[in-house]
Amino acid sequence: MQALSGYGVAKVLESGHPNFKEGALVWGITRWEEYSLLTETDALFKIQHTDVPLSYYTGILVTSSERLISEKHSITSLSISVDGKFFIVNLNSQEIHMWDVAGKWETPLNYMGHKQDK
Repeated sequence: MQALSGYGVAKVLESGHPNFKEGALVWGITRWEEYSLLTETDALFKIQHTDVPLSYYTGILVTSSERLISEKHSITSLSISVDGKFFIVNLNSQEIHMWDVAGKWETPLNYMGHKQDK
């Protein structure tokens, strides 16, 4: 019998992959079993924000095109690049953050000094 596959959260026990170190938490398409040997890592993403319940990473709204980000300030707008690889978050703290959609960046690029008109 083959294990079911679906969205899951996993802890890396051993790894030869440079992006997934031992002890890291990941989410993505996994097999639902006690231990798995995952050789395809394209559908796995490192969990950067552990200040939310891990169940958020497996919720019904999570798809391969959705991403959970955590910002310290309120988001006033969000724009996605034409190629769909990046999104810009405008914050009420007068900062702009650029994130990668794939989730490979641990932190966003920061832009400061812009002014918002009200």
